[in-house]
Amino acid sequence: MSIARLFFFLLCINTTHAQTTIMIDPAGDAKRTERIIGDSFERAITLEMAQALKAALVLQMPCSVIITRSAGELVQPLQNAQFSNRLPIDLYLNLNCAATTGPVSVYVYHFSYGEPFIQSVQSLSFIPIETAHHFAFNKTSSIATQVVHSLQQAHSRQFHTYGPYQIPLIPLKGIKAPALSIEFLISEHHDWRPLITPLVQAITQAISS
Repeated sequence: MSIARLFFFLLCINTTHAQTTIMIDPAGDAKRTERIIGDSFERAITLEMAQALKAALVLQMPCSVIITRSAGELVQPLQNAQFSNRLPIDLYLNLNCAATTGPVSVYVYHFSYGEPFIQSVQSLSFIPIETAHHFAFNKTSSIATQVVHSLQQAHSRQFHTYGPYQIPLIPLKGIKAPALSIEFLISEHHDWRPLITPLVQAITQAISS
């Protein structure tokens, strides 16, 4: 995401009076094709997913949705973390997908080094990259649990949902806002499409509760 785009998003957020701001990070970029699913690369599928998720979210709730990259854009290490920490975002979503020969499945993760105790952080404190996830850890855990519960309870016959798992995922490193990584296991390019509506409902419920 360029500086010009960042300023544009800041202007939009300040002038639209949206109640919620969500940043969506589709895996891959101009150099990283990521995994192969069917006849497509993960980076192309996740960008399509991000665009569809954005369109569905703005119809479901008053919000601003930012997608971290466009087609052909290169993403630098920690770039998204730096931008997300400058914006007043309420939720960061990292989207991934992988090929499977089994049923369609959804895995939900959030960042943790496995710390037995997370110390609360004051809002004006300097927060190192390594402990940025401490800032909203309890809220992140709550949102992750509610998203998984919603998907499992309402859509168990359509797909399997697992988690939430706490692992030190690089795409979530350094992010202060509640941040989830969602991985979709699919066998064909468009198998993700029926998952958008259930995911939007789960996210909406988790944020509003």
